[in-house]
Amino acid sequence: PYVSNPVSVGPVLTVDRKECKFPFRQGGSIHHHCITISSSRPWCSLTHNFDRDFLWGYCAAVTTRPSVFVHSLRRFTDLCQVNPCQNSGICTLVPHRRSFECSCPESFTGRHCDQRKCYETIHLRYYDIGESWGRIYHRNVERCTCVDGEISCVRVRYTVCSENPCENDGTCRLITATREEVCACRPGYSGPYCSIG
Repeated sequence: PYVSNPVSVGPVLTVDRKECKFPFRQGGSIHHHCITISSSRPWCSLTHNFDRDFLWGYCAAVTTRPSVFVHSLRRFTDLCQVNPCQNSGICTLVPHRRSFECSCPESFTGRHCDQRKCYETIHLRYYDIGESWGRIYHRNVERCTCVDGEISCVRVRYTVCSENPCENDGTCRLITATREEVCACRPGYSGPYCSIG
């Protein structure tokens, strides 16, 4: 009764009426239905990437009526047969919306997984297109933005931080315009707060 399958009536919902997103990535695996990993109760992710977002809910029991979407489903099956998802994205039909959704690899985004995210080597993470962050790079304090899959940075004014959130003897600077704290890590450490080593 918790399984997401193409003949269920509408979307699979959580007990608090939020929509489960299938397929979703969890533990590096792709799941197409509610799971009981690390829980005795079936649960699902509220986004297509649980590994990144950690948003979830317990699945509500659903009633299935096998004949409801059979005819309309045939019409929409072709949407995923041609695989509109690029860059190894996974296509899933959304019959109640007469559409599809793409579950993108971590390095891509967009409706068809056709937009490259920006990988920040200092923070060891991907940033979405349009997302901004601060960093210290070659002793320069910079404000960076992901523009069409490329990192664009400008030097910014800064001051010394009143407290140091940087771990492992990292150095903190405060970007004046945004009040964002950024860390310069000692060799062997990385991440936004020098916690990865």
